[in-house]
Amino acid sequence: METSRNIFIACAIGGGVGAFLAHQFWYPSLWSTLLGFIAGGLVSYLDYEFKTVLRAIPVAWNRTTGWRPDKEWWRLYFTALPASISMTANLCIIMMLLFFVVSNGDRDAFFEFTCIIWAIGIAYFAGINCLFILPHGEGKRPTPAKVRSDLAIFYKFNPFYLYLWFIPKHALKGAWWVIKRIPKAVAVTLTFVVKFTKNFLRIIHSELRLLCLIYGGIGAIAGTLIADTLTGTFVGALAGGVLGVISFEAIFKRILHLVPSAR
Repeated sequence: METSRNIFIACAIGGGVGAFLAHQFWYPSLWSTLLGFIAGGLVSYLDYEFKTVLRAIPVAWNRTTGWRPDKEWWRLYFTALPASISMTANLCIIMMLLFFVVSNGDRDAFFEFTCIIWAIGIAYFAGINCLFILPHGEGKRPTPAKVRSDLAIFYKFNPFYLYLWFIPKHALKGAWWVIKRIPKAVAVTLTFVVKFTKNFLRIIHSELRLLCLIYGGIGAIAGTLIADTLTGTFVGALAGGVLGVISFEAIFKRILHLVPSAR
């Protein structure tokens, strides 16, 4: 009964979340249905025995990195932190202002663009510090003075200085500075994400999680068939939960006689 309950909860949450998201973006269309299926499936997959997922994160991190930040690493990180905050905020503000001008003041489009650009900005901020404190040369870390020197301009929090003086004066130099670091940043980020994801899935994956992924997505699709958002979310949650439990009890256990691994 406990396993069936966990499956119902996971599939219901995934089905409801997927159906809700599908109603918010490009509805009704094939893309909204696909979004609902993917989102619902992933939420259900991760929500099943969620405590196990939380415990797996630090384990996967240690397997991926092979080390833990020491005192010197944190000192360098917080040296770069103010600059990366300023850099991220300024880039987002510039993009918002440019979009506002080209969109002729369209408030709805501007709001959607703002949400997207700040989401990208947060992801950018999350990794930018690590880029500046990667080992230099033969595995040697940069000194705090080197980090400050590389990021000196971004310690100036006055946006007028950045927009009216630094950018016009150093636009080409700044662009080349960023472009040179993009391949390294992308390579480091993708390598880490792939390794972390592989280690993470090796820890948490099970047959029951796969079942939740499938029926959470199916529940989300069922919810997209209902035009009303609130009703569709409820139908998606109910369909995902019920179908997940039926599949587990009737097909998984009684027809296929499978004993799933529980993680």
